[in-house]
Amino acid sequence: MPIWTTQPQAWGWFHILGIVIAFVFISLGFFLGDKFKVAQKPKISNMILWLCSIFFISIEVLKEVMLVVRGEFAYRELPFQICSLIIFTLPIMLLIKKESVKDFFLSFISFFCMTGAFFYFIKPTTALNSPSILISIRSFLWHWMILFTSTFLIESYDVLNRKIHKFFFKGYILWLVFLTIAVTIDTVC
Repeated sequence: MPIWTTQPQAWGWFHILGIVIAFVFISLGFFLGDKFKVAQKPKISNMILWLCSIFFISIEVLKEVMLVVRGEFAYRELPFQICSLIIFTLPIMLLIKKESVKDFFLSFISFFCMTGAFFYFIKPTTALNSPSILISIRSFLWHWMILFTSTFLIESYDVLNRKIHKFFFKGYILWLVFLTIAVTIDTVC
């Protein structure tokens, strides 16, 4: 696995390039979300979201394999951080037919996952601290795709034309459910 000869630094070229590319992914998410509104083109919109879901699952499996190969696999690396919850929430959201229930997942992804990914770019710990170039790039790619998926959802589902405070509250409730699960698992383990 290729190793950094000079470890990337916060606000260095690698970090700034990651931020610039993040804005490209955000713009692409808004552009495609506007072009493929779920109300007008549900099949194309859902296909894009299923491809995103497959991407997230595949790249998570790749990360776990890379950690095992390097002998660094740890249970703490299992995907239950706020940015990783999109692995579970996106496919569940796509499978749910009842709009009122789907809104909980839509709100969670479009607000909480997106916020977590956005703040990752302020201090991208994994991307800057990993000795592996592939893991660093994979970390940025993961968060770029969260930004793309979230902005695509916001635009394609017309989230900004909803009553934001009520819609946001649904995501907050789901976040509390995940928080309770995480604390329970942490306490039991």
